[in-house]
Amino acid sequence: MKEILILVGYFSIAAVFTAFGFLLLFSPKRVTRLLRWWTSADRWSSTNPEWDLGRATESRIAGLILGAMGLMFTAVPLYWIFTSGPSQVVPVDSFPPKAGGVNWGSLVISCGVLFLGGYLVLNPRVILPWARRTMPDRILPDNAPPITFPVVRLIGALLIAFALYEIALTLKH
Repeated sequence: MKEILILVGYFSIAAVFTAFGFLLLFSPKRVTRLLRWWTSADRWSSTNPEWDLGRATESRIAGLILGAMGLMFTAVPLYWIFTSGPSQVVPVDSFPPKAGGVNWGSLVISCGVLFLGGYLVLNPRVILPWARRTMPDRILPDNAPPITFPVVRLIGALLIAFALYEIALTLKH
């Protein structure tokens, strides 16, 4: 029963991912309006009058890539359904530690994620230049912080928790 629930959840997420990708491929204007509504962008930014919604080549390419990835993700649960269950292949570490030692690669990456999370918690304004580049259709003011700053702090806190968990697992082995 647990496998069925995981399968249904995975398939649902993959189907939404695929639908979003193909919607972005075939109608970038609709996706822009949908995201503007979903993020309540009119509350924390204004529309850029110089932005032309017709210039959507990058969006269409991204939609094609997302749609293709979504189809690959939906193929996994469909394969499980038609072959009556997942394969019995057991995953192995790609770089196992040497003779009971510490996996230094995992430790270094976890420390990097820990510092990134701390930086996002302490300085959420770092996303403002990135947001300006990724949302050319919006004008983001400098004096009024976007409503997303608490979300950035939450993501930073989650990164810190994940990194601490990974560091604990790495040092435990």
